[in-house]
Amino acid sequence: MAPSNLPEAIPAKISLANLQNCFANLPPFLCASLDSLNTPSQNVLIELSYDDSTSAGVSESPDYVKSRSVFLGWTGLQSRQRSHPSEEQQRLGSERNRPNAREPFWVDIDAAFAQTLGLSEGQETKITLHLESPSVSAINIEPLTPEDWEIIELHASFLELNLIRQVRALPNPGYHRSDGVRHSDHPITLHLTPTTTANIRVVSLQPETDSPYAELDPNAEVIIAPKSRQGPSRSHSRAGSNGRARGAPQIKLFLRGVNRARRPDLFNRQQDANEGLKV
Repeated sequence: MAPSNLPEAIPAKISLANLQNCFANLPPFLCASLDSLNTPSQNVLIELSYDDSTSAGVSESPDYVKSRSVFLGWTGLQSRQRSHPSEEQQRLGSERNRPNAREPFWVDIDAAFAQTLGLSEGQETKITLHLESPSVSAINIEPLTPEDWEIIELHASFLELNLIRQVRALPNPGYHRSDGVRHSDHPITLHLTPTTTANIRVVSLQPETDSPYAELDPNAEVIIAPKSRQGPSRSHSRAGSNGRARGAPQIKLFLRGVNRARRPDLFNRQQDANEGLKV
């Protein structure tokens, strides 16, 4: 929950930026509110709530959640605003300490991370700030795909040194809502080079917490489970060069002539007029 002197569930729109981390830039009025509280950026976790765009046409189930959340850290910077409110709107906004509904506010997140989450430019969201978050000292993660694991293997040293610089907020995969429905956790995008990314998912947190989110301790232990490619099953038929499946291999029998004089035990002992080689 946000403190009483901070607004809750602020409507905003998503702006894609090249941040190369799992942090976000906040609207100016929220930055001013946090600065007035002397809140370090390291203590701020951001929750962005949005409607799942894939919900249309999907049958309802007990474990299906239309509203989803993603958790990010704060860069300590302001987001780019697409419009300039008038002085009157700024005055009203400062008095009420909340944004004007007629002027949308924007929150910047990394473009690659947004693509992994299925978020798009201008998508509507709601911002909730968390200033008192549980901290975890160890996390278990795994790559999202075997391709992600191969990329992580190539940049293991860089990931070990820079993970905490790119990730601060973690979803809790073991959290369940009060109504028993499992909370929707989300993957995390890591930037291993300026042009290379890998996606991971959080498997478990230590110590366990009943919060849907947690803060990654700067000295936390990170355990990565490998995800190797699975080889083709031997029971599957092989494909030929023309793409057609091959059937059972053909057995070829080669016969060789044998001199009867060398192996008389293999031939009929009866006399035969045709002496010599026989098959």
